[in-house]
Amino acid sequence: MQFKIANGKKQLKIKNRRIWMHKGVLSPDFESEHVLSSNPWQYVELWLKRDNKIEALAYWGSVMNFVYLAWPMRVLDTVTH
Repeated sequence: MQFKIANGKKQLKIKNRRIWMHKGVLSPDFESEHVLSSNPWQYVELWLKRDNKIEALAYWGSVMNFVYLAWPMRVLDTVTH
């Protein structure tokens, strides 16, 4: 393990691979269950389900559908302008 300074910032490397923290936690709760997902939309959905937030889950589903349906329009708008 070594520290290397690049661009004025310290980098932690193990076997020449840079490692970093993905997010900071001020007071971790190691007793709670973890939600693992590489998709931010799915992460929030799983978190809302875990905490039994039924009303918020309905709103989240609506927002997700709106974004997925509106996405092609955004692409078309950038092509025409």
